[in-house]
Amino acid sequence: MFFRVKILDPTFTGKAPDAKTLLGYEKRMISALETFEKHWLQNGTQFVAGDTITVADLLAACELEQPRAAGYEPADNFKGISTWWKKVREHFNPYYDEAHVVINKVTEKNKLAAKL
Repeated sequence: MFFRVKILDPTFTGKAPDAKTLLGYEKRMISALETFEKHWLQNGTQFVAGDTITVADLLAACELEQPRAAGYEPADNFKGISTWWKKVREHFNPYYDEAHVVINKVTEKNKLAAKL
């Protein structure tokens, strides 16, 4: 929802997001990331469902691309997520990067816009 409210809704409506609403979604997103890291990545295994990478890891990693595009870097704020995410990308590359070409362009565009 953070990505939708911060990026998609303004793109389609031409209206800036309500700051209070956006902050609420950001807080809930951070809470979800904390839960993900604590319960799924700090359970003594390398990946979400054990020591073998699965589609669960791929899907979870892909979900993290949306907050990045909206200007929030999960890897900067969660060491466990950062370590795990790197392993997932390395395992699935070059296909992971290929699948995320468009979202990476959106991410870079939004980073540049934020600097202005």
